[in-house]
Amino acid sequence: MKTLAFILAGLFTSLIFIGVIFRVQHWPMGEWFSIIGVIGFAFISVPVYTYNLYLMSKK
Repeated sequence: MKTLAFILAGLFTSLIFIGVIFRVQHWPMGEWFSIIGVIGFAFISVPVYTYNLYLMSKK
């Protein structure tokens, strides 16, 4: 579960950075990469990481 949290965080952070680079270069799809990255990080990665911390505190 810990590995999944780190993989998701890395994936969505990479999407955010790619979106920022695309937007600076004025290439298409830059805002979509940024939006998907931020939403994925906020609604998928952070809850998975929080759930992982919750499970570790139960041990």
